[in-house]
Amino acid sequence: MNEASPKAKKPALFVMKFQKALHDRSAFSCGFQPIDNFLKSSITDQIRNNLVTVWVAIESNTLKSPVKGFYALNAHSISPNDLPELTGKSRRETIPAIYINAVAIDHTFQGQGVGTALMIHAIQKSVEFSEQIGCAVIVLDLLNDGNEDAVQRRTTFYQTLGFNWMKNSDQPNRMYLSIKNAKASL
Repeated sequence: MNEASPKAKKPALFVMKFQKALHDRSAFSCGFQPIDNFLKSSITDQIRNNLVTVWVAIESNTLKSPVKGFYALNAHSISPNDLPELTGKSRRETIPAIYINAVAIDHTFQGQGVGTALMIHAIQKSVEFSEQIGCAVIVLDLLNDGNEDAVQRRTTFYQTLGFNWMKNSDQPNRMYLSIKNAKASL
């Protein structure tokens, strides 16, 4: 008789804005050193200088709770040539965008739905922001770390969430989700 192996229990997570005094980043490791360094060394200064806003996933809402995943957003703009279907032919100004600067999950939590939860949160926040400041699109650059299997998984993941390739961009790994489609999917 074959017994099914028990499924790993999905962690209960809280997603909240990063606060240096509350969230422990010291053990975070997503498997890509530049992203780990961004979280551990750069975000405090970038937040202080209003360059980025970071949300973290934590297991418990306690002091110095370890970060299990995070995403970062900042204001951005794209050329109307990159997405003419969003602008019409007469628009010459840049298109206001929200940029998902980074999204990463600690290696011990990868494959457990944390990335999906964070991306849905990021899309929801982007829609909220677009209703306050005007914004037409969410953009991100797909991480290409040289691992073809991982790049394909990331591509499929983002496409499942509604992101498409930005064909006219000078950024070959750039993907987008229109705010209109984001609202419809929520």
